[in-house]
Amino acid sequence: MIIDTELSNFYLNTIKDFKNKCSLYIPYKSEIEKIALKKGLVLFMKYLEIEIIMMI
Repeated sequence: MIIDTELSNFYLNTIKDFKNKCSLYIPYKSEIEKIALKKGLVLFMKYLEIEIIMMI
């Protein structure tokens, strides 16, 4: 069973990979990271939308 902290860490790691891949700067403890800790799934879905748009 996945608990909330594991899920949040997964999403934060996904953001980190995205930042590295796209050369984006997201400040440490930024609003994006705070949202990821609270609502990881919503942020992850937005990340997927961005990825899909970038691929088109």
